[in-house]
This record gives sequence, C-alpha cells and structure tokens, in this order.
Amino acid sequence: MTGGRPKSILERFLGFFAEVRGGEGLTALLLTANIFLILTSYYIMKPVREALILASPGGAELKSYMSAGQTFLLLFTVPLYGKLVARLSRRRLLNIVTLFFAACLVVFYLLGQAQVPLDVPFFLWIGIFSVSLVAQFWSFANDLYPPEQGKRLFAIVAFGASLGAVFGTTTREPAHRIHRPLRLPPRGGGRAPAQPCLHQLGGQPGVAPLA
Repeated sequence: MTGGRPKSILERFLGFFAEVRGGEGLTALLLTANIFLILTSYYIMKPVREALILASPGGAELKSYMSAGQTFLLLFTVPLYGKLVARLSRRRLLNIVTLFFAACLVVFYLLGQAQVPLDVPFFLWIGIFSVSLVAQFWSFANDLYPPEQGKRLFAIVAFGASLGAVFGTTTREPAHRIHRPLRLPPRGGGRAPAQPCLHQLGGQPGVAPLA
C-alpha cells in the first residue's frame, strides 16, 4: 500500500496531471521516460526506412510488398517471443530483447559502411522493432501495476508516449545523419538508454520485483 505515505515534491507535481499517491511518483516517471525513448527512437528511424525503400528500384510497389512481408514475418516472431516468455525470467527477457535490437543497429551500421543494400531488411526490422518493443513495454507496465493503480497512473505514462512520438517526428537532424548511407549510430536505439529504467522499476515500493 502506498496511499498512506507522504508525497514527495515529484509526486505533488505529478498530482497536477493524475492522482499520484505517496511512493508512486518515481515508478511512473521511469515508465514515462522509458516509453518516451522507445517512441522517440522509432520516429527518428521511421523516415529513414521510408527514404530507403522509396529510393530503391520500384520503391512504391516494393513498399506495398514489404508491408505484407512484415505481417508474414510476425507469424514467426510472435510464437518465438512467446517461447522466450515461457522460458525466461522477466529481467532476462528484457535484457535479451533489448540487446538484440541494439546489436541489430550495430550490424546495420557496419553493413551501411560496406555499402550493402539495406532497404528491405531495414524496413522489415523497423516493423518488428515497433511492434515488439511497444508491446513488451505495455505488458511490463501492466505487470507492474494492479488495475486500480494502472487506471490512475497510465495517463502520465501515455503522455510520455505522445511526447516521444512528437519529439521523434520533429527531430530531423539525427535522421539525416543516419541516412548517409544508413550509417546507423547507436543514437538510433533509444531503447538501450531506457533499459536502466526497467531495472530501477523492479525495486520500487509497491511494484512487483523483476524475477
């Protein structure tokens, strides 16, 4: 129970936007920062994906095929992810998924330096990135909070999601630097800086610990 705890300055400030009780402020702020970084990174890389696929021969037609390809690819990745969920602890699962996507960015960077065409694999990868990480985040957040807390605090977290989408969309300079020729620096992976937030959340009062 956190309702009887005195509120910190942070919690009193967040109280202007939602009903935040004592001991809940830091957890809500970390979740908000986490989804902000996820969506910022996605919306920075999304225009790079569009530019690459449209610049390839038959780009517009290829893009329509790739949208179907993403759906087909999810038929394999979703069951694979389900097996990982069943076999791994929550902490280890978060680490593995995060490291996988961060490693993919390094691979794309090296392939881009070698002038390897990346239009198709990067388009497909971005689709899996957006679906997997966003779904994993909300699943994790749902595990952290019982329904009563979630109804009160998810408004703050959703604001972080909206702000990340706006910030990523308006931040054009990183996208220009990534696309020369798809030199993907680790900056594109906003998910990796967000990972310490998830570990910190496991130790917050009233929050289920990471297994």
